[in-house]
This record gives sequence, structure tokens and C-alpha cells, in this order.
Amino acid sequence: MKAGSAAKLIVDALLQRFLPLARRRIETAQAQDGQYLRPSDPAYEQVLDSLAMVARHTPVPLLEALLRWRESESPKGANDASTFQRKLAVECIFCSACIRFAECCPQEGLTEKLWSGLENFVFDWLINADRVVSQVEYPSLVDLRGLLLDLVAQLLGALSRIR
Repeated sequence: MKAGSAAKLIVDALLQRFLPLARRRIETAQAQDGQYLRPSDPAYEQVLDSLAMVARHTPVPLLEALLRWRESESPKGANDASTFQRKLAVECIFCSACIRFAECCPQEGLTEKLWSGLENFVFDWLINADRVVSQVEYPSLVDLRGLLLDLVAQLLGALSRIR
């Protein structure tokens, strides 16, 4: 078995554990009507720990898979509170995964394009959060948006240790 196909199998296996847990967190965020709490979920934390271990050895396929997941789960179309709530939940989960990823991935493990993409994600949210999800138009999403910005700041810290 080639190293590339082994890495893909490992990433695929990890994603099979990550996807249902991530979907449950998105649904929980939506069911709580914006009151997204930071529930202790040992299974989710264990998947994030596994993600960190995999990031040390096969960072490119893992980050590419996370980016594809983010794209596929991000809502398209309507600009209503429910859509923004789902978008924020997806971004929170993506950001949590990227924090663990960045804490463990060696700098030489990713291409400049992928590192820049993570940095752009961070700065885009820090600069444009109020334009994307206005506190005035969507006051019910203030807590969830605040959680995302906390996670974005943590990701910025993790990236700054590497870059």
C-alpha cells in the first residue's frame, strides 16, 4: 500500500467519525435557537484529539477534507436567521478542528497556499463579522457569533506560533 493511499484511508476513517458528531453539533446549535453552549462532548473531543494526531503526519489531505466539509455544510441562498445560525455553527466546528490542526501540524506540513487560506479565513471573520452577521439585524445570534470570534482568535494564536 502506498503512503498516499494509507493517508487517505486514515483521513477517511477519521472523517467517518467526525461527520455525524459535527452534524449533531450543528443541529444542537439550531435547536437551541442561537443559545449555543459549549457542551462537553467526550466523543467530539476524542475526534478532535485524533484529528490533531493525524495533522502531524498527513496534514494536507486532512485540511483539504475539512475544507471540503466546510464548503458542503455551509448554507447557500437565503439570508435569514436560520441560515446564518447554521453558517455560524459550521464555522465554529471548522474553526475548532483547525485549532487542533494548527497546534499539531508542522509548518513544513502544508503548502503556502493552504496556510494562507487559513490566515485569510481568520482575518476575514475578524474584519467582516459584523457585515456577515449583523448584531443589530440578528440579536439572537450574538452569542454564537461571539463564540465563533473567540474560536477565530484562538486559531489566530495557534497560527501565530507556527507562522
